[in-house]
Amino acid sequence: MNESLSELRRSLAGSVIAPGDAEYDAARRCFNALVDRRPAVIGRCAVAGDVATAFDFARTHELDVAVRGGGHNPAGHCVSDGGLVIDLSSMRTVDVDGEARIARADGSRWLGEVLLDQTLVAGIGNMWMAEALWRARLSPWRRLRDAAAEERRLALETAASLMRASVETGREPRKQVYGRAGRPCPRCGGRIRAWGQGDANRTTYWCERCQVGEAPRAA
Repeated sequence: MNESLSELRRSLAGSVIAPGDAEYDAARRCFNALVDRRPAVIGRCAVAGDVATAFDFARTHELDVAVRGGGHNPAGHCVSDGGLVIDLSSMRTVDVDGEARIARADGSRWLGEVLLDQTLVAGIGNMWMAEALWRARLSPWRRLRDAAAEERRLALETAASLMRASVETGREPRKQVYGRAGRPCPRCGGRIRAWGQGDANRTTYWCERCQVGEAPRAA
């Protein structure tokens, strides 16, 4: 297996983590702290080709495969004992085809982060994102791959509706969560939180009770 791991390390653009490596315990940890499984190898993919290479490795060595996105599944399906974990959490790129009007984003990105990406959706800033997701009852910390197509559409349509209304009336909407960290949610009374999100660390606001989704651990 050691020789095979060396070959896998040479084949992946990303990284390979095995028992004994300094990163191993952190890499195998998932959101549910009660899940304590020890995979044989973790392939942290950086490009789409890495995923195919990792599956080929698992097939050759007859390893069970677990796929990790955000690591938030409460049952811990993102990690397996003695198997191969295909870790997609580093795949966060965006590909935009302007002529075809199609944008593709890696599913490990957060919903709030994607809405703020001006290469995907122009004009949505922190305030519009936070207020739209609150009204749609969607967490900004939902991984894109975990949001159904209708939920993504609802987030975009809600943001567009708020922005159109602001242009037509000349007034911004009454802020329900934006800039209100620590205060009670006007809908359910839960606590409003604020935390930096994405590579730019832009502050996002959400209600911990009525916007269902996993929050960052440190928030």
